[in-house]
Amino acid sequence: MRELVRALADFLKKNPDPTRETRKHRETIEQAIGWELARFGTAVRGGQQTGWTRDDDCNLPLCEQLWLDPDRTTLPVRNDPEHPHWRDEDIAFNNAYEHGDWANEVAERFGLWLNHQLRARGGDALVMLGESEMRHFARQAILDVAWPIPLRRRAKAGAA
Repeated sequence: MRELVRALADFLKKNPDPTRETRKHRETIEQAIGWELARFGTAVRGGQQTGWTRDDDCNLPLCEQLWLDPDRTTLPVRNDPEHPHWRDEDIAFNNAYEHGDWANEVAERFGLWLNHQLRARGGDALVMLGESEMRHFARQAILDVAWPIPLRRRAKAGAA
């Protein structure tokens, strides 16, 4: 990711003319960043046991928990008299996953992170990516690449 962010920052620092070639080159780098984001999500999901976000030591925002631990929704809701809040947390997690707004939140957080990285590499003079552009390619990486597989795996029979 570092190399891709550096390549994008270096390219934007040149302040190239707004031509079709410029747009295509920038989109190529953005797509590579999106694929790297998707690979990161896949690596985390593949390297952790389902339900790892239930751990009290997990400090990720809910939207990132939903993205990185989607199969947690397949686990039974916990009913433990010593921890009655677990049931509510599990139900809230499942409802938030089904509602689907988490993908936009992750995309927005990633876009803010990316702009911060670009600013750190190029200063305030660097032309930042627009909010809608950032959300578009981050959301595409999150949904189009990383999300459909678990979704299809849990799709109900006859669902479109």
